[in-house]
Amino acid sequence: MQLKPLNTLAKAQPTGSITLDSRKVKPGMIFVAAKGATKQSQDGHSFISQAVQNNCSGLIVEKIPLNIPTNIPVWQADNSRIAAAVLAEQAAGNPSEKLKLCGVTGTNGKTTVTYLLASIAEAAQKKAGVLGTLGAGSVTQPKAFGFTTPEAEDLSALIASFAKEGFEHIAMEVSSHALATHRVDGMHFAAAGFTNLSQDHLDFHGNMADYSAAKLRLFLELLPEDGVAVVPEIFSHPGAGQNPVSPWRRPGSSFMGLDAGLRQHDRVLQWGYSPKADIQASNIQESLDGTALDLRIINQTVSIRAPILGRFNIDNLLCAAGLAHATNISLDDIARGLENARLPAGRLQRVANLKPAVFVDFAHTPDALESLLKTMRELSTGRLILVFGCGGDRDRQKRPLMAQVALKNADKVFVTQDNPRYEDPDQIIADMQLPSGTTVIHDRKKAIEEAISLAKPEDTVLISGKGHETTQQIQERLLPFSDVEIAYENLLNRHKNHQTR
Repeated sequence: MQLKPLNTLAKAQPTGSITLDSRKVKPGMIFVAAKGATKQSQDGHSFISQAVQNNCSGLIVEKIPLNIPTNIPVWQADNSRIAAAVLAEQAAGNPSEKLKLCGVTGTNGKTTVTYLLASIAEAAQKKAGVLGTLGAGSVTQPKAFGFTTPEAEDLSALIASFAKEGFEHIAMEVSSHALATHRVDGMHFAAAGFTNLSQDHLDFHGNMADYSAAKLRLFLELLPEDGVAVVPEIFSHPGAGQNPVSPWRRPGSSFMGLDAGLRQHDRVLQWGYSPKADIQASNIQESLDGTALDLRIINQTVSIRAPILGRFNIDNLLCAAGLAHATNISLDDIARGLENARLPAGRLQRVANLKPAVFVDFAHTPDALESLLKTMRELSTGRLILVFGCGGDRDRQKRPLMAQVALKNADKVFVTQDNPRYEDPDQIIADMQLPSGTTVIHDRKKAIEEAISLAKPEDTVLISGKGHETTQQIQERLLPFSDVEIAYENLLNRHKNHQTR
């Protein structure tokens, strides 16, 4: 990071706390003016005067102001967001270097991998925490903050608080948004894991090439020389338990860049199902009660039974095991942590232990939904009944793909609202391009009630899209809404009614 002085006061490099938000500026803070992350975003340079009025102690800019302040130092950065991330970490005392920080990126599975990894670290008698979609803190009591990966100034402050509280191991989700906007550029990662890649967030990135390039920054630009990359098999063909989305295996794929980049990186662990994988799962036996498998790491093997369902979750298990091994956790501790894992809410979560089997999951991409449905098809003896919708103000291109996957893989589909946000729910449904005859129930509560009422004891009901969420956003309103609670209530009522007959 290089900063160019723009006035005589900017002699030394800036020190002290920084912010990208002019509203947060307090005396002694440095305001970092950054260009908007998207065409619709506000440009931070428009708020320089407000930051000066709030008595900031300095400015970092990309675009030179027409009137450069003479009473405070002003520096110019090639990229203000990178400067913000690096300076925020320095101001916090470089906390990411004081603990084992593992970053996890990919379209699906990030939350599950972080929870599995934290459970492993706890089994190794380490104080472990998570940072991601469900919040920050211990896996039992994460505190929500609203972003998968916070802004740089908040992120460094969180990591510093973790270090102060004695945390030794942090498993952090790293979103493509965070990578594209350089929020994590100041972090020191002990290891980085990749789950998978499929279509999502094109409303932000524009196309798959930019989306994948953002993900790859974690490995090709940000992982330090002493860091370990934990990735799906790249140089060998998958075995029977294929990772469902490994575009880098296809010639001409954008992920050939990762292939070439990691060939130069001598600290790489590949997870998968073939004998060539460094972390391998074999002899897999699945049921609705969990998964038994043999886990091999390098040349040691252990048999485990983990409370997970589905091949995609075996992928997540392997990635977590690789990250644990990369941070010097023993195979015995890895096995114990996986067998007693605390899983995140709303990730293939069974609602009560009653029939029909009802599961709530966060799947909200075509690939995640397809993996979910194929997994439950293998484990179910009856029909597969699905309740799902598509979120508003998000990637519209994936909506017809979601519908195609649902109608192809489920026996009965109830299409309903997800979080319509500021979009017209009718338009969201229209974008899905549903064939005539598809059951559409706009009221999500009624859709869940209908699905459970229709199901026979041997059937499986899947409610996907919102997972752990406890609200539904309609316009500016956040209404109380939990798929888990609604399903639980309906299951109990159904069970009581059957008992009284």
